[in-house]
Amino acid sequence: MDKSEKRNDRKGWFKAFLSGFLATVLGIVLTFGTTRLIENKREKEMARMIVKSDVMNLISARNYIKSGYEYLSMIDSLNETCVNHYKEYRNLDALPDTVVGGFYGNITNTSIASATPSVWLSDGKDDLLQRVLGDMDYTVFITDAKMHTLFFDDFLTVVKKDIDIISDKLFYNVPKKTDTGATLYEAASLIMEEPQFYVYRFHMKRFLQNDYDFYMEEIENDIATIENYIDQSKLFAQPIDEIIQEEEKSQEEKN
Repeated sequence: MDKSEKRNDRKGWFKAFLSGFLATVLGIVLTFGTTRLIENKREKEMARMIVKSDVMNLISARNYIKSGYEYLSMIDSLNETCVNHYKEYRNLDALPDTVVGGFYGNITNTSIASATPSVWLSDGKDDLLQRVLGDMDYTVFITDAKMHTLFFDDFLTVVKKDIDIISDKLFYNVPKKTDTGATLYEAASLIMEEPQFYVYRFHMKRFLQNDYDFYMEEIENDIATIENYIDQSKLFAQPIDEIIQEEEKSQEEKN
């Protein structure tokens, strides 16, 4: 083999090597790029699911607290009627059975569930949400919102303690009807003489007249801020409030 043939042979080998090397590199790049695209798509879908669930949870908590406020306002109005009557007459005898029975039942057996969702999908997903959304603003906003929803549970905890104290004292102080002929009216009157009942009323009034308005305004601001941020991020193709409305409508139709 002369020098020219050897040169051509080396060139052919090099071209073949270079072609194979480039094909291998291109294959790796394409594989890596495709994998990354798939992973990005998967993470974006997960972020959509997390964010939609969080916002729905927040709106549900807001709505439940509003319902709780209406229910507690009704209880407070009933309490007010009985207290004013007792102050004037030192008994509740002239009030209807339904009023006295409702008053007694609410004090001894009021049960309102927590408004705070048991599961927030964003918990522990800060890194993922930051990668998809590009910053930490969402996690800051939703953390603030979660904190504001907890005020209702804190209030319920306080009121539950008040009711437990009142109920325990009634258990020991109210004569059993089978033994003494004690009536519902007598039992309800004993509540009026119980100091803890007025502590309970103070906590109710503070919630209804002060805390509720303040925290509800904070929650409404949280929802508006988060929804605006999500829309600005272009995470969804349509406004998040429209997506929530469609989801709620779908759930209503299923029920």
